Amino acid sequence: MTVHLFFIRSLHPRPSRFAIYYNQFGKPSRKSPRPNRPDWLVIFTFVIIALTILFS
Repeated sequence: MTVHLFFIRSLHPRPSRFAIYYNQFGKPSRKSPRPNRPDWLVIFTFVIIALTILFS
């Protein structure tokens, strides 16, 4: 329960920052054939997994 509450709290303030990053990485995707979004999502999920392990 405490982990789930922390999960929601950690994800709530980030979308505003993440949206800015998403827009920055979304625009150059036209020039480059491979966008950097998948790598960012992998790193983001890795951080979330690490946080869940630490706070469990």
